Amino acid sequence: EDEGEYTCDVDNAVGSLIASAVLTVHSPPVILSHPVDQEVEEGGEVVFVCGVEGKPEPTVFWSLEGNHSLVFPGESLGKLRASLNPTGHTVLSIQGVRKNDSGLTVVCAGVNVAGSDSWRARLTVTSPEDLPPPVIELGPANQTLPLHTLATLHCLASGNPAPVVTWYKDGVPVLRSAPRVNISETGTLQINDTVASDEGTYTCVASSRSGKATWSAVLRLESRTNPNVHFFRSPEPTTLPGPPSRPVVVNSSHNTITISWTRNNKIGSSSLLGYQVELFSRDPAVPRGGGS
Repeated sequence: EDEGEYTCDVDNAVGSLIASAVLTVHSPPVILSHPVDQEVEEGGEVVFVCGVEGKPEPTVFWSLEGNHSLVFPGESLGKLRASLNPTGHTVLSIQGVRKNDSGLTVVCAGVNVAGSDSWRARLTVTSPEDLPPPVIELGPANQTLPLHTLATLHCLASGNPAPVVTWYKDGVPVLRSAPRVNISETGTLQINDTVASDEGTYTCVASSRSGKATWSAVLRLESRTNPNVHFFRSPEPTTLPGPPSRPVVVNSSHNTITISWTRNNKIGSSSLLGYQVELFSRDPAVPRGGGS
């Protein structure tokens, strides 16, 4: 705001003089819009955005940490391309990222006669092998039901990417178009007006590019009037205990780890029996399994 033309007037009895000068204030570059760390799947494209201000207008460029090559807007270097977006921010795009690109650090820098500023962002490249397989949070339970009733088998699964749920009966796929069968978007299988041929072992398979998880249960069907059968229907999810808090690591050594969590206030319709802890690792040296 102090910039402008300044004028000095001087006068006396003999006459007057006027002198003028222009004041230009330079300000060093400041990165106002920081590029942020990015995570992208292998084969995808990643974009970093950087906004720089300063006076005079800074020269903005990109580089890779440890590499002296500079990439200015409108230029390319291998898979790297720099450009300007409609808001005037400088953009660096990297196409067709590979696993060995993981760990790259990109640097956005702005330079003018008053100084310079820079900001770093890290690229992480993931592949399906890096992600754990889906988890079935609520699977089907063994049931003994009367004939000509409704059978409900749950299969609530989660994962990244989102898994696809498929049902099998005695190893044969259960078709959504089958009569009396309904499979919901959340994976729940319902069989209306059950008949004797519906009896068998039902397996829920949750699969994605990261792997798959399975859960099986046996469905038995008996006459409603059979006095020797104790019928059991899968409990409603609302009667189950609530999930514990997210586990946190409280201690670790070279061969042990201690984790802690808190129980949910929702106990459910019966006493809590215990917890099961499972470990996932792609390292073949790490044993897989769980404990309770």
